[in-house]
Amino acid sequence: MQRQTQSRPLIPALLQLLGWVGFLGIGYFVQGRAAIAIAMLIGWWIVFWILLGFGVVTLGLGHLLMICVWLAAPPITAAFLYFEK
Repeated sequence: MQRQTQSRPLIPALLQLLGWVGFLGIGYFVQGRAAIAIAMLIGWWIVFWILLGFGVVTLGLGHLLMICVWLAAPPITAAFLYFEK
């Protein structure tokens, strides 16, 4: 009986970190999950513009939230991609 080894998707998880430069979802696209990848890519830019507008309205205070989201989202989604079963 042969055991199937399932390797963790390291390359897609690393590519998911491209969210820092605006391409969140690329790791899912490489893994063959195009619908999730396109939704993440479009959603990422929608969130970006909403937070940018929120930062302008709050005279820059909203940009602190934008920075936190921009720094946290790519590694969190990369971890989800890497550790999902």
